Amino acid sequence: MPVTGPLSHIDLSVGSVLGFTGMCIAFLQIEVLDDAAWAWPVSVLAGIAAGAAIGAWQGWWVAYRGVPAFVVTLGGLLVFRGAAYLVADGRTIAPLSSTFGLLGGGLDGSIGAAPSWGLGTRLRPPRNRPTGVRLAARMTGWDMVLCSNRFEAPSS
Repeated sequence: MPVTGPLSHIDLSVGSVLGFTGMCIAFLQIEVLDDAAWAWPVSVLAGIAAGAAIGAWQGWWVAYRGVPAFVVTLGGLLVFRGAAYLVADGRTIAPLSSTFGLLGGGLDGSIGAAPSWGLGTRLRPPRNRPTGVRLAARMTGWDMVLCSNRFEAPSS
């Protein structure tokens, strides 16, 4: 649930829009452009244009019509999830261009499987460092009583 803009609105439709634009890209590559050598750049540009148009449309409703972003993007979540299903006609669209697959690094990731795994394990916080609720409790001065699942004020 990404926070959007300086007004701290939330965007509920980002995953559905991504799925819809991804289906549009796949549909263009396989069904319309017939897997030509230049099909993947054209389909990627079309997908970016579709995503920008969707963002502009939803942004217009929020910025100029005053509809809360929660309502607009909740509607977008439902509409674009269904639209992705309709574009694909409920089936898998494959195989995509092998060159297109390299944009994200292919199956091994952009830096390879082992380096990706190593980087992921290095970026996580150490086990002994408090995170989430424990960090918030420590920062506010409240002690946690784990056995009763409730917070208690520190005893002074």
